[in-house]
Amino acid sequence: MQLEIGKVLQTPAATAICVDAPRPLHVRVCSSWSDLEAFRAQWNHLLRTAAGVGIFSTPEWLAAWWRSYGAGKELAVLLFFAPNDELVGLAPLYSDIRKAAFGRKLTVLRLVGDGSRDSDNLDFIVRSGYEGECAKRLLSWLRDWSDWDLCVLDTLPGASLFGESLLRHLRATDWCLLEQRSPHLFISLPHSWEGYLQRLAPEFRPLLTRYPRRLRARYKVDVYQCTRTVDLEKNLASLFSLHRKRWHERGAEGVFVNPNRRRFYQEVASTFLKRGWLEFWLMDLDGSTVAAQFCFLFGDTAYLLQEGFDPRYANEKVGYALRGEVLQDLIRRGVRRYDFLAGSDTYKFAFGAEQSSYLRIEFARPATGGSAHITLNRVDVGVKRWARANLPVPMIRLLRRALCRADENR
Repeated sequence: MQLEIGKVLQTPAATAICVDAPRPLHVRVCSSWSDLEAFRAQWNHLLRTAAGVGIFSTPEWLAAWWRSYGAGKELAVLLFFAPNDELVGLAPLYSDIRKAAFGRKLTVLRLVGDGSRDSDNLDFIVRSGYEGECAKRLLSWLRDWSDWDLCVLDTLPGASLFGESLLRHLRATDWCLLEQRSPHLFISLPHSWEGYLQRLAPEFRPLLTRYPRRLRARYKVDVYQCTRTVDLEKNLASLFSLHRKRWHERGAEGVFVNPNRRRFYQEVASTFLKRGWLEFWLMDLDGSTVAAQFCFLFGDTAYLLQEGFDPRYANEKVGYALRGEVLQDLIRRGVRRYDFLAGSDTYKFAFGAEQSSYLRIEFARPATGGSAHITLNRVDVGVKRWARANLPVPMIRLLRRALCRADENR
């Protein structure tokens, strides 16, 4: 794939649309991260004017992800410019080869950050009011560029204005489309710790009040935030070890067996610590680290990315105790949202979580390998719905883990 930085795409279809559009946009494509870095200041400005974007759309997150996972993939970041050359939209895309049914291979376009199970809440970064025009420009570009089979946009916010605009335009075409929703849980934080506790079920509340007091009576408890670069390596090693111990109890390796993922966390932690975005908390009992939470703070939202605890202290509820300490501190500082990200684990509801959704959009041109893949996916979605309605939960979890491992090994 040969794409040039700063090259305006001059296709007949795109030119015709630009003439007729009320807000004509032109498109430039970056095919290397060094080319994209030239637009970092405009990217950061766009983040301040776009609706609903979060920390996973920042240059810091996506650059670290690309350096860790971008080998063998091809970058195709679309920049949408207004007539005055002001950046009004950014589509951080890349292409990769994916195995499909019957031994076929597909060239898949995805959002940078997707594909490693590290990122959520990914989206196009679009200035408010330009969502429709950027969606049209995207489809115009894809219509005239042949080097792709399938576009998969995963974990878009359920209320993404760009996602809604894209769906409207896709439904007006003969392109093949599959739209899915998945759960996304978060806690709306009140203005006081006491107010938060009152929201919880009476039988759950002691896990955040009486159990921590009992813990302090039995051990020397130290809860602390990682605030120094010099401590990062040791604290990350604790997180990796605790997470691995937890998954070993379930007969699995855990995600940090992947060296790329460890490097990614190390770079993100270092970068975010310098920016003041890192919320990395740990708990020691009698000098030994027994629990960790790896979170970020962006705007008024804290994002929980990863956590771990020592299974030997499961009965002491050390993970719950640490989360309670973190929530208290966030509330005290005026943070308004604690984001669990994807998944609908039961324990999250016990902490007072509310449910929204993520949006997944798959689409392809008609009569292509991509459209055939989507047709098969529709069947797969139906099978999964049947399984949820007819199979016991433990069996579903085993199947999900097996599929996750298979997907990571592709």
